[in-house]
Amino acid sequence: MRFLLLTAIIFSILNGQENFLNYHDINATQKSITKKACQTLKSKEEFCIKASLTYPTAITSSNSTLQAHIQQEVDILAQKYKPNPSQEEIADMLKDGEEGFWSDWELNATINIFATTPNTFTLKIFDYSYTGGAHGNCATEFKNYTIEDRKVLKLEDILITDYKPELLKIAETHYRELHNIPPNEGLRNFNWFEDEFILASEFAITDKGILWLYNPYEIQPYAFGQSTFLLPYEKIKHLIPSGSVIVNLPPKKPFVTH
Repeated sequence: MRFLLLTAIIFSILNGQENFLNYHDINATQKSITKKACQTLKSKEEFCIKASLTYPTAITSSNSTLQAHIQQEVDILAQKYKPNPSQEEIADMLKDGEEGFWSDWELNATINIFATTPNTFTLKIFDYSYTGGAHGNCATEFKNYTIEDRKVLKLEDILITDYKPELLKIAETHYRELHNIPPNEGLRNFNWFEDEFILASEFAITDKGILWLYNPYEIQPYAFGQSTFLLPYEKIKHLIPSGSVIVNLPPKKPFVTH
């Protein structure tokens, strides 16, 4: 139990990572919903599933379009992650036997407004679950959108065609510099599963650069948790086309909201 508590604390800290809300005067209040369902086992012990969702409400911004679009996307995500454990669900789980249900389950999701730029906004979804075993599991997902029309942005939408080889090369060089890893040193010596560098599957568009986030087990063992690194736009300017929503980042002058 102490280990599980420590794990929850660690992931709570990870979930509280820096955000990049430097534009459009964003403000919001986080609201939490918790629901719990329990059923008595044949052993007379009680097994419970506790689920919770924390998400932003009372969202305000100096940009009315941004405010409306964030609210719409948060509403969609809140419905998706709405906590709704039931006794019927537990009964269905237990119908094949009660072995392994020695500890209560916990399902937690947190939605945050993570980043804004003059043209984009990013939401962060942090999902933690404990469903038995030695420890819980967590994952973070970033969803990047255009402010104008809520278009979900992929790397293909913000970088030039055939960007991948060059981006990978630049990102690896920058990552090695940040972690003091010599150019020819194998990454396995630095707790990676493989020597070959890969980009994280999750990225966030910020005003300072592209933030990459590796989830547990993506490149390293669970004990290393999540890891991030920021790739400044200055290093990839030649990969950003003239019409990209990130072409003017970082701004040379303070951005003014009209």
